[in-house]
Amino acid sequence: KSWMKKIRMFKAAWCPHCNNASKWLEELFEENPKYKELDIQKIDIDEEKEKLVDVDFYYVPTFYADNKKVFEGAPTKEIVKKVLDDAL
Repeated sequence: KSWMKKIRMFKAAWCPHCNNASKWLEELFEENPKYKELDIQKIDIDEEKEKLVDVDFYYVPTFYADNKKVFEGAPTKEIVKKVLDDAL
């Protein structure tokens, strides 16, 4: 589905907001199977530094849709859902 946006979630293992966002992603996948069709990459900023070259952020988690930053900071489940909805 080439029209769907690619989502990159930049996260860190030590970040409680990242862990919440990951948990909400799983819940949203269960609530709406259509979200599972999205291309979502979870990128650990400490372990995958080579993937940080084309992005600009200060806080994690940060969500990019294609090459555009769509959210940075402490999300709610509603914000995570909006990121997914906008990418569909």
